[in-house]
Amino acid sequence: MIKKISGALILLFGSSNLMADISVEHTQLDYIVAGHRIALKAKVKTDDSPIDIVRTYFKSSDGKNFVFVDMKCEKEECSSILPATKKETKAINYIFLIKDENGKVVKTQTFTVKQKEADVPDWQKISNDNKIMVKTELKTPPDSLDGFDDDNMVIDAVAMATKYGVSVGISGSGGSGAGATGTTVAKMGATGVTNGGTVTATSATASSTTVATTAGISTTTMVVGGGVAAAAGVGVALASSSGGGDDNGDDGAITENSTIKDLKGGWKSKGSHRTTEQWNMVTHITNDGDCTYSEYAYGSGTNGICTTTLAHGVFTFRSDGGANFSGNIIGKKRNFCIDGHFANGDSGQICWTKQ
Repeated sequence: MIKKISGALILLFGSSNLMADISVEHTQLDYIVAGHRIALKAKVKTDDSPIDIVRTYFKSSDGKNFVFVDMKCEKEECSSILPATKKETKAINYIFLIKDENGKVVKTQTFTVKQKEADVPDWQKISNDNKIMVKTELKTPPDSLDGFDDDNMVIDAVAMATKYGVSVGISGSGGSGAGATGTTVAKMGATGVTNGGTVTATSATASSTTVATTAGISTTTMVVGGGVAAAAGVGVALASSSGGGDDNGDDGAITENSTIKDLKGGWKSKGSHRTTEQWNMVTHITNDGDCTYSEYAYGSGTNGICTTTLAHGVFTFRSDGGANFSGNIIGKKRNFCIDGHFANGDSGQICWTKQ
């Protein structure tokens, strides 16, 4: 049975070329048998930029974190080999991730394959002579994988710049949605550089879902502010800093000497351009200023990567799609507003509240 879906989600922090499609066709495995490696195949097509990277993210159904192996591709045909499972493993989950040369990163739905006692199927008649290079987006690679044999494999961590699974909500999520049976075609309209705009096909019906949210979205284009909210894809000029926001007067308020570490943690944001119900954002800032965001618009959303700085009391936020905001927040701590430009070039203001 063939299921096909296409669509595009256009958001204020997204990037251009949103209507370009990447399609993935995959015949899900019927079952797996313990003690034997697992061969997976997928056909990847694009009508825009050439494909750069294809990965298979996987874990046992009881495992917490996804790891991945790189897929080898010859034209549209891509393949990967997963390590053998242990006897007590109940099932495995796997997801295909694709990055094109324009930097768009998309994922498919999660496929779930149960393990059973049976004759070894053709897709598992594989020698274990060659090492399997397994990679993780966790800071420290695990010594072993839950539910999988050691099976002549090496586990290594990847650099921050290539943590594409994080950008689309895969790694460390621990989720395990039900996969579709038969042959499924997931048609995906992607967003900007490692932004994670994703459209997937579910097992029951052809529908759209966005990463890091359980809410489905329609397959129509979202229009924001009277026009398509496509990003510039590059930094834009800042508006003047805002004096908005309430000073809560707590000890530890921002000073000239404060650093980005003082803003570490989760933040909720709302914009001047829409109500909170229409648009809002959740951001998590690390000690070094790297951040991830989840942007929600009209009940739908996407994940992305961002950077923040705090110097001499001026806080700056830049998204991967090209949004750029800055403002003086001296005297503030848990509530402040900053001005700037959204990815589509519209001026606006974002107000931040510490979670």
